[in-house]
Amino acid sequence: MDMKPFWILGHPRSGSHLLSDHLNQTKHVRPVVDEWLNMFQNTLPIPKWKPWWVPFQNFELDYNVLINNLPPFASVHWPHYSNFFTLEDKPAIERNLPGIRYIQLRRRDAIATTVSRYIAKNTRVWVLESEEHRKKHSDAKIPINKRDLLRSHHYTKTMFGVWDKYLEGSDFLEVIYEEMIADLQSTLERVFEYLEIPTQPNASNTRVYKTDHPLRKKLYEMLEESIASGEINKFKAATKHTLQVPLL
Repeated sequence: MDMKPFWILGHPRSGSHLLSDHLNQTKHVRPVVDEWLNMFQNTLPIPKWKPWWVPFQNFELDYNVLINNLPPFASVHWPHYSNFFTLEDKPAIERNLPGIRYIQLRRRDAIATTVSRYIAKNTRVWVLESEEHRKKHSDAKIPINKRDLLRSHHYTKTMFGVWDKYLEGSDFLEVIYEEMIADLQSTLERVFEYLEIPTQPNASNTRVYKTDHPLRKKLYEMLEESIASGEINKFKAATKHTLQVPLL
């Protein structure tokens, strides 16, 4: 079965790893779906880590090499995409990946997204793939830094809408994180139908490790209160010159 190319467009903590993992298990997606940076690191001379604010040209990467080596199946977060390309590169991307389809992952609850990202950043556990990961995540001691939490929320709110302009005029399937977690099988059936992958009756049987860090509720309530009181707006106004977030 020849699969048309597709990209999963999301943001950190939107469920892209979960969806990619289930797509890879179907055996119809080859090469497997991988994260954008991992794809390039495996095939091109890109440093293992570089901050998003450093232009990729500084690493002597040739644009033509990048645009001609696009992965047919990828999970793409905007901060990673913006390392290499802009909105204006969409036509070139679609010329090099004819027939590409898009799945846009969204998460409705911005506060929950921020808290999840804050905890993952401080525990260094971004993906729960085993009981060991779950325990490490739950037991990790993390600081409560309100400034960092507010900064992270500003980042989250920016990320929520960045793919909308890219997708203007394109056919795409929207997948809501909360709906995927509530009914994984139904979400996967929608995705398989969109990508023309044969139905997988027990696709959601893979174990999903869920966790609830002891500080999750406290961080959520702290951020919720900061938004309700208007404190976060004062924070953004006071730090507008230092809050650098990659925008379209």
